[in-house]
Amino acid sequence: MIVVAAVMAVDVNASSDWDSEAQKRKANYIFLEAVNQYELGNFGSFYSLINRAYNLDPTDTQIGYEKGMFDIALSQNDSIEFFKAYALVKKHFDAHPEDYYPSLSYGLINSKIGLRDEALRVWSTLDSIFPNKTNIAMQYADALSASVDSAEIAQAVAIYNRVEVAEGKDMGLTSRKIRAYSAIKDTVSIIAELDSLIASSPNSSEYHVFAGDIYNFFGDDESTLSYYNKAIELDPSNGNAFYRRAIYYNEIGDSVAYDLEVFNALVHDDLDLDAKLQLLTQYIRTL
Repeated sequence: MIVVAAVMAVDVNASSDWDSEAQKRKANYIFLEAVNQYELGNFGSFYSLINRAYNLDPTDTQIGYEKGMFDIALSQNDSIEFFKAYALVKKHFDAHPEDYYPSLSYGLINSKIGLRDEALRVWSTLDSIFPNKTNIAMQYADALSASVDSAEIAQAVAIYNRVEVAEGKDMGLTSRKIRAYSAIKDTVSIIAELDSLIASSPNSSEYHVFAGDIYNFFGDDESTLSYYNKAIELDPSNGNAFYRRAIYYNEIGDSVAYDLEVFNALVHDDLDLDAKLQLLTQYIRTL
């Protein structure tokens, strides 16, 4: 009787395992068809199939991720539905952080909705898995720099520097580092970053305009005007330099210089229309 019972138990378990595997295979087949429908633009069919696949095999985190991402798009302002879908996306990240695009999507979701601690966990994990992905490194550094903690700021700057070594000096990177230093009021480091940027390309008119903007923020009138003047000297066709100098003259109340500079800026073809409209509107309002 014991032997018979054991054989029956094996048969039951084997049948159960076979059924479970059959469900998984069926779910995978339906999932592949769902992806095919999505690529064809048949989103209604995709959603119906992905839900069917998930119901057949809720343990498959890839299927859960695809369902979760679609449900997030559908959730709109329903926070309960959003976080149900969010949990599916998180589950896939926790199981397979090496799955690059789903993990990237999960990180961006956390950054967008302001879950900073979770965003830091995601970007830190991905940065360790994909150390050569500069977009991941930048996301990680940006999340760290949204802090007033000097240790996190230092870590963010170290990552920015790592990216800078790989890709070279860049005004966007420098502005990020300056923003990080501003959070802890490290003026000395901000000035050092500006000097380093200018030294990397001393004939760049745009870099000098950028430096003028930073010094203007600090209220250093002499340095502000000096950098704007140098920018125009380096490139007299730089309409943005004339535009920034016009704004500066208006801010300090030099109406004569402002009048002249407005027209200098407006005649430059490389100054975009929005900037021209803003400048002209401000000029008319001043009059």
